[in-house]
Amino acid sequence: MTPLEITLSLLVGLLLLAVGFYAWHARKPGLHRKLKMISPEYTRHLVIPDGLDGHIELDYLLLTPHGLVVMDYREIHGTIFAGANLDLWTVLQDHNRFSIQNPFNTMRHRLNAVRGLVKDVPVIGLVVFPDVARFGNTPPENVIHESELLERFSPGIVSNQELLTKAFHQQYKILSATVGS
Repeated sequence: MTPLEITLSLLVGLLLLAVGFYAWHARKPGLHRKLKMISPEYTRHLVIPDGLDGHIELDYLLLTPHGLVVMDYREIHGTIFAGANLDLWTVLQDHNRFSIQNPFNTMRHRLNAVRGLVKDVPVIGLVVFPDVARFGNTPPENVIHESELLERFSPGIVSNQELLTKAFHQQYKILSATVGS
């Protein structure tokens, strides 16, 4: 083979590899794409009044047919030992052990702040981990993997999905407008 043929072969191989990676990646929706599939609108890093003369930050606020979802996304890989009544959760990752605060300690404050600003709309709190995270025990209620978002909020689970989403949209907009208040 001539140097030109070798170079062309390498370029074709790299092109095929890139196309294959793109096709694989397109089939596996990332967090943003999953959120768009379950929520016509969502906001990140929303700062709202906490009801106590302060402010609190929401990692994500999703508008869904089920109501408003306050979601904390924890980019943690490894094995998580979690409990609803534990102040600290243990994480084993790459031969290291560390603790994180129970996310529901602050989630309760976030949910109360949202419920204080919107009325007559269901408000759900979720803590979401990437699919590569593992739970060493049964996780508490409303602690899920990223892939479970689609299972939990997939279209068709709620009848009259569009009507419900429209009904909750006004409260979502009111809450979104409180940024920096």
